Amino acid sequence: MAASCAQCGRTAAADDRFCGGCGSELSTPCTHCSRPLPTDAAFCTACGRPQQRTPGRSVPCTRTVGGSASCSST
Repeated sequence: MAASCAQCGRTAAADDRFCGGCGSELSTPCTHCSRPLPTDAAFCTACGRPQQRTPGRSVPCTRTVGGSASCSST
């Protein structure tokens, strides 16, 4: 199933992660189970957990030595 970019409206192929027109990310992984989700998803469709994202804004994350992620919404 093809998706369209929320930023520019361009139609993307089902397996595209980024828009070929503007470079925006088309999906992001669930913060709990890593299932790919639309960038505007409020809840994961696999595990049901809420997603702590700001629509239209990426959240910078860094990995620690132990492998856990630390994200901030600056």
